[in-house]
Amino acid sequence: MQIYNIKVDENKRETTNHGVYEFPIVIYETVLEKNVLGFVNWHWHEELQFCIVTKGVVDFYVSENKYTLNEGDGIFINSQHLHMAKPVSSPLNSYICIDFHPKLIGSFQGSIIAQKYINPYLSCRNITAIVLNKEVEWQNFILEKIKEVHKLNYEKSELYEFDIYLKLLEIWKMIIVNVKTDYDNHDRPKTDDDNRLKSIFSYIHQNYMNKISLEDIAKSVHLSKSECCHLFKRNVKCTIFEYIQDYRINKSIDFLKNTNMSISQISYENGFCSSSYYCEVFRKKTSMTPKEYRNLNK
Repeated sequence: MQIYNIKVDENKRETTNHGVYEFPIVIYETVLEKNVLGFVNWHWHEELQFCIVTKGVVDFYVSENKYTLNEGDGIFINSQHLHMAKPVSSPLNSYICIDFHPKLIGSFQGSIIAQKYINPYLSCRNITAIVLNKEVEWQNFILEKIKEVHKLNYEKSELYEFDIYLKLLEIWKMIIVNVKTDYDNHDRPKTDDDNRLKSIFSYIHQNYMNKISLEDIAKSVHLSKSECCHLFKRNVKCTIFEYIQDYRINKSIDFLKNTNMSISQISYENGFCSSSYYCEVFRKKTSMTPKEYRNLNK
């Protein structure tokens, strides 16, 4: 399964269903160049995420940190942390991704398993991501288990859900045996930066269809314009207006796919000052015109 465009809410929380209530896990392989913008944009979710690069070189950004992974290497991304992925090499870059809710391996709410072996890692603020290097024995063990889970999900033989569940337990056991939590950082309140970033995202998502000024955004989080720009660039790795452009293009794609509105109408509905500028930005981001994209996805 390939996800081409991750849907998020106003706080950048992914709204995609990761599996079903009875089995909350999704397993897929992403070819980054097949995504609408050529990369996986910023988002977060409650699910734990394990990835392994299967082709090329991929930059994973988690909170303020950047991790460059070569083919065969992987990464663990903890619950509720903002992250994104961009290709480094060419022409194609791909990775296997496993997203599963912690409750899948936590037995039941309030269990000793959840209290002792799951929750401390979810609430420990210093564990945002762990790079999995194939040269490190315990990390390579996890990488091999990721491959096995992917194969089980693809083949779907008898008892495959049970076998996947057992593999996830093996993966998590290897994490808790080799990664120590910092108990001083448990349940630490979110920083002002975290809250301000979510406020900036929320402001953009609520106003993207209108003209947005840097002054308005800065006022919404009680910062100067320069402080606001620095905060956003440091954490999101692009400028505020680059992000606004990407968000507007993503929103316009829903109109192209699901309405018969003209290109001109769609451009104005999504905050572009003219249809020609919209077409110019769209082509730059997707390597095709809005009309070509609409025809391709009819």
